[in-house]
Amino acid sequence: MGKVEDAKAKHRALCVDLGIDSVTDINRIIANGNIGGLIDICEARHARAFKSIANQIHEKGSRAVFIAGPSASGKTTTAYRLKSELNALGLNSISVSLDDYYKLPEDMPKNADGEPDFEALESIDYRRFNSDLADLAYGREAIMPRFDFKHGVRIPEARRLKLGENELLIVEGIHGLNPKLADNIGENVKFRLYCTALCGLSDKDGVRIPSHKLRMARRLVRDYYFRSSDYKVTLDLWTNQETSAERNIYPYSETADVIFNSSLIYEFNVYRPHLLKVLDGVSDDYEFAGEALYLRNLALSLKPFGEAQVPEESLVREFIGGSSIEY
Repeated sequence: MGKVEDAKAKHRALCVDLGIDSVTDINRIIANGNIGGLIDICEARHARAFKSIANQIHEKGSRAVFIAGPSASGKTTTAYRLKSELNALGLNSISVSLDDYYKLPEDMPKNADGEPDFEALESIDYRRFNSDLADLAYGREAIMPRFDFKHGVRIPEARRLKLGENELLIVEGIHGLNPKLADNIGENVKFRLYCTALCGLSDKDGVRIPSHKLRMARRLVRDYYFRSSDYKVTLDLWTNQETSAERNIYPYSETADVIFNSSLIYEFNVYRPHLLKVLDGVSDDYEFAGEALYLRNLALSLKPFGEAQVPEESLVREFIGGSSIEY
């Protein structure tokens, strides 16, 4: 069994242990006033997972942690929570963005529309990144670039960095698991983490809900509140982002040291009022009406509850707001 399939099996086993198979079961738990207990169980499992991953990084002696995953898989909260756990172990983590290594648009490969392909690994100066990473991983100083997105230029020598004895890098990006990235440093100094969001629930009719629908719901809600994007903007981009994930992320998921399932069994019900707001007025002739209406109908079948019960550090807060984490 592969690592991702193993993660799916463990998630299904958790649902079975809790006596939960469908959204109807979640609705029943809410109606009985027991949702607080389910939230506590789910959040405690996340907390244990973050602690376990941090311990593995510490024990391995890693100097660079790569976090990858498809859109809305919870990478940002994962990175933050992981930093907190590493700090508790006496390790200071420093964030490095692959975005700072973007080439100029005119030097990037082109997509099918003839536009710069920002999703391609070759759009990143990964050889420069690999060189800088090797310097840092082996105790040398690196002079690192920064990409100025406002003016569309890369500042080649924007940051000097040298890792201390108890410091490591956290690198978040879609290419984090690509074997061409960091291929010049030893496996003993790097740690790969793959974020996913697995849904183990069926809908009210007993049909299994595809996992990507959970990420789509997260993305719709987050984009609406934090990026001023309506459902059309999000769904218009979704197909290209998933195509990119199929090319740049999914093929390398099995190479990860750890698969982290960021889903929380109760979270669809949290998104109910938000999805109904975001997806209000979807027309049947919209190109992606099927995707929008699926989620809207699913939301209508869910029982809401007071989201004040969701902890401020919960990964769900990355999408609905009210987090204690500064994103």
